[in-house]
Amino acid sequence: MTASPYADSIAAIAAAWAGGWPAPAGVPVLWHHNGSDAVPSRATTAHWLHLAVEHSSERLVAFGGGRGAHEKELHGSVVIRVMAARGLGETTQLALLDQALAVFRSRRDGPLSFLGTSVIEMPGASADGAWWVRSGIAVFVYRFRG
Repeated sequence: MTASPYADSIAAIAAAWAGGWPAPAGVPVLWHHNGSDAVPSRATTAHWLHLAVEHSSERLVAFGGGRGAHEKELHGSVVIRVMAARGLGETTQLALLDQALAVFRSRRDGPLSFLGTSVIEMPGASADGAWWVRSGIAVFVYRFRG
């Protein structure tokens, strides 16, 4: 554990992903963070995934015995975007989205619980027009003391 429930929740989500994603060959996964990962080349990649952890709220659920001992919950979602090179259709893309959401469906790992998954109803092209985008979210709660 670190001193940050935000960092701890992201680490727990990344561990859940690593343990559940079947990692199909040729399908890179990029995490939205302050890194130097480059967008895959359309010339060499047909599909890829982009995952982002978004925290939405924190709440106190029970008072503890002094400062730092309260039970708290951190709420948020994992936003999953599956990119497909334009013109490939959606069959593989939708299968990848389902596999990605399945990693988090009805999952509980220690302080991390996923409450549900949903597809986002707005498919469309990426800003540069090179990729067709389908998205979904997995809503979570992360419990901690603080």
